[in-house]
This record gives sequence, structure tokens and C-alpha cells, in this order.
Amino acid sequence: MKKLFSFRDGMAHPKPKDLEETCHVTEAEVQSCFFEKTKSKEEEFVTKENAKICMKSANDLMRFLFENARKKFEKDHPAQNSTDFATFAPNIGSRTSAMRK
Repeated sequence: MKKLFSFRDGMAHPKPKDLEETCHVTEAEVQSCFFEKTKSKEEEFVTKENAKICMKSANDLMRFLFENARKKFEKDHPAQNSTDFATFAPNIGSRTSAMRK
């Protein structure tokens, strides 16, 4: 999560940076070096694998928060059916049905 928040802060409050990259290549490889874009740390962080990790972490956190809120609701409202939680819980998104499984 620390990396995700650091990435978010860098994207929300970018600071100007000079990017420089040194390539040590053979004559045959020189053309590909000129056409590759130098990337910032934020751009290097954005990978499909990191996106999957972030989505899993966010979903796990949402599931944890939802389950604990449901348990508290059931404790505070013992006469209510546990399925009523979704009706009374504030700001529950459309993923709640998937989170109950």
C-alpha cells in the first residue's frame, strides 16, 4: 500500500524532473536505444503486474472493511437479519454482492 500511495502522491502532485538515460550498446543495438522512451519512476511503476497487485490489495481491504462493518452491524442490531446490512450500510458500492461470496 505504501508504494501505491507514493505513486498516487507523485501523480497528484508531480514535480518537474529532468530524465536522463545512458545506453551502452553495440552498433547493431544503437537504433533501438534511440527509439525507446526514457521513463520516470512513476511510469516504471505502472505495469500490468503492479496493477493486479494493487487491485487485489484494494479488494482485500474492501472485503475486510465490509466484513467488519457487517459484524458490527449484526452486533449493534441483533434483531435485524444480516442481509439487511446492505440496506442500512452507508456508501456500499455495487461490488458488495461479489464481496459476500
